[in-house]
Amino acid sequence: MPSAATIMRKVERFDVSINAVLGPTAQHASVVKLAPAAGAKDGMIDCNCVDISLAGAGFFTTVFLPRLTRIRVKLFSAGDTPQELLSCDAIVRRFIMTDRRPAFHVGCSFTDMTEDQQRQLDAILAQVGQGES
Repeated sequence: MPSAATIMRKVERFDVSINAVLGPTAQHASVVKLAPAAGAKDGMIDCNCVDISLAGAGFFTTVFLPRLTRIRVKLFSAGDTPQELLSCDAIVRRFIMTDRRPAFHVGCSFTDMTEDQQRQLDAILAQVGQGES
């Protein structure tokens, strides 16, 4: 079995800083509940998307999410009137505590993307690939 250091990603990943919210889908909302004390609004928490690819995205958050939780992810443009760039479902694949704050790096893979969602993702990747994140 190869070590973690030798595993190669199948798609190119881009480092970004995109405003985002995420929260459990209806399928897991009864099991994973985000409390208002954690900053949740309408079952979603604010976070920052720090990397993105065709296969998934990574987020920094201060709220714990169990592995394999199905989540809804929404990415927004920067500025005074943010526009939704992408809204899709994903699955939490990895969850790493980054420091003692607590702060976590959540790695997710996208699931069941529609053609429209794929076009939205392609547009984001085209922008960040040109250095416009």
